[in-house]
Amino acid sequence: MLMSLEWGHMYEDGILLFDKKGKRGSKPYPHFLPLTPRVLEILQPLLVVRTSDKGPFALSKNLVRSDYAGKFYSEAGAKLHADGLTRDFSWKNVRVACESVLAGMGVTEEIRAHILSHGRKSGVQAKHYDRNLYYKEKFETLTAWGEYLDELRMGKIREEIKLANLHEMRSRGA
Repeated sequence: MLMSLEWGHMYEDGILLFDKKGKRGSKPYPHFLPLTPRVLEILQPLLVVRTSDKGPFALSKNLVRSDYAGKFYSEAGAKLHADGLTRDFSWKNVRVACESVLAGMGVTEEIRAHILSHGRKSGVQAKHYDRNLYYKEKFETLTAWGEYLDELRMGKIREEIKLANLHEMRSRGA
């Protein structure tokens, strides 16, 4: 979703992404994420340079295709793993890690779903009546997430967040 972000969907307080997952032929689901001060700081070079008229993640006149971004990310993960800097990972691990760490930080399942654009509940209330963008909750959670990532970058590990390594668990089990 992020790779297809266009300038016209960037606002002072957030970005409007379009989730194309779901049933074939269905319209992409709009997904609004607030921009925290830390994210704006990180994005600032892209906002200034504008290498493309298309959007901030376009490296030329075209947006970066998601398959290229996934390949690039997976190759970077393989290199970091080969250098002994991390365990092996691919782009698919990002959503799993975000979901798991946010849960460990105490973020509710509902707010995690709104941040990660997980399927909305199919009940009448959620499907037809709830028009809340959950801006405040998303902003607070993404601010806390940014602080967590900055702490990781500085070498601080939050010992209270415990994640299961399913690969290791499976190799020990049945």
